[in-house]
Amino acid sequence: MDSTQIGQAGEYLAAAVLQRHFSAIAFPDKPSAYDLLVEVQKTGFLRCQVKTTNYVDVVNGNSYYRFNSQNRNVGKYTNDHCDFFAFVVLPTRTVIFDKPENVKSSVYRVKQEHATLDTEEETFRKTLGKWL
Repeated sequence: MDSTQIGQAGEYLAAAVLQRHFSAIAFPDKPSAYDLLVEVQKTGFLRCQVKTTNYVDVVNGNSYYRFNSQNRNVGKYTNDHCDFFAFVVLPTRTVIFDKPENVKSSVYRVKQEHATLDTEEETFRKTLGKWL
């Protein structure tokens, strides 16, 4: 898989997970600082930035899924660019959700053992629960 295919697979998987909880998911029709729009009944739409990985990175003997959490055009993502992140781990088919203010550097890591459906549900509720 090349990087474009990996990115697209991540966007589709994130959209599928979000569709279980929200009534409508949309892809922007032009390049944007976000990859998905999620319809929220009370406030309109939330912007989701999807980051996808397909490999494990070992740091100090610990295995992590590593994500590049910056954009060459935008730099560091803020609440001005997106409302939340969906970090997609393709090997485990899981999505880890987080808020932009919690993504403090250009690299975001998820411990390999935390890439589970339980963590997906926990981070979804923590990040997006107030909009359900």
